[in-house]
Amino acid sequence: MLSKPLVVRHAYKHGLSKRDILHAWKNAYVETVRSGPYPPQHVLIGPDTAGRDLQLLAVWNDDLQRWVIFHAMPATRKAKRETGLM
Repeated sequence: MLSKPLVVRHAYKHGLSKRDILHAWKNAYVETVRSGPYPPQHVLIGPDTAGRDLQLLAVWNDDLQRWVIFHAMPATRKAKRETGLM
């Protein structure tokens, strides 16, 4: 997940900054792939610049040849269970 992703408008819905979202992306410590949707959705959890865990949802965009983050928010228990942290 080292490439710089595109962060789309919807990812800011919960009031997070681009800086915090990209910090969580770069420092994500757990990732899982959701089965079913296409393209596959990747769920990542990583810390923002203040050390709070964020959950991110991203997909690989073949046309752009880069990751697209379309959802970001403080990590929930559901996301932690989904990624195996709980």
